[in-house]
Formats: sequence, structure tokens, C-alpha cells
Amino acid sequence: MKSKLDLVRSWLQKAEHNLQAVDLLISECISFDVGCFLSQQVAEMCLKGYLTAHDQAFPFTHDLSELIRLCATIEPSFMTLLTDSSSLTPFAVDLRCDPDFCPSRIRLENARNVAVRVRDFVKERLPQDVIWEAENDTE
Repeated sequence: MKSKLDLVRSWLQKAEHNLQAVDLLISECISFDVGCFLSQQVAEMCLKGYLTAHDQAFPFTHDLSELIRLCATIEPSFMTLLTDSSSLTPFAVDLRCDPDFCPSRIRLENARNVAVRVRDFVKERLPQDVIWEAENDTE
């Protein structure tokens, strides 16, 4: 069984891997819909990592607003993420399954930028040893 620290690092590492995939999709000019989904996942995994680090249970959800509100019970400043990040939530399910969803590169870049803001916000609020290990884990 993984320790709490290992679980937090796993969430952050998965987020970093998804962000790398988004960057690759942007650079190759392909699969912008997949990139939007992965951008949502970056934010979701970082928020779940933060909640895990603080022993806060969370429901099975892709709703970033709900996760941010839970994070805000620990640190109210999380509410500053609410407006921007709500634009990512539809990419998790609704638009991901929509056959007519064909986002532009600009829409993907905007989604990526929001995901990075959420990631950076979370990383600033976690111990540096957790962050460093997650970023440098080669498994």
C-alpha cells in the first residue's frame, strides 16, 4: 500500500505526464480535443493531490469547481481558481464525448494555460520535497 506522500507524488507525476502530452499535441498540431481533455486532467490531478496531502476525502468527480471548493475548506485562496478552471470541466466528459467538438489550437492553448495556473497554484502550497520528487521520478 502506498503512503500518503507516495499518493500525492503519483497524482502530481500523472499531471506532469499529461501536461507533457498536451505540449506534444500542440507542437504536432494534432488531436486538440484530446489535449483539452488532458488539460482538464492536469488540473484535476493536482487538486486531488492537494486534497490527498491534507487528508481530505473527495468524491469520484471530474468537476473542478467541486474539487476547488473542497481545497478552499483548507485554504480559502483556492477560490481564486474557480472562474478560470470552470472552463476546463466540460472537457472531462461532456465535450470529450461530443462528436462535433473540434477545438482550435487557441482553445487548447487557453485550456493548457488554465491547467498550468492550477498546477502552479497547487505546487506553491505543497512542501518542496513532494514537488521535487514528483517532477524527478523516473518510474
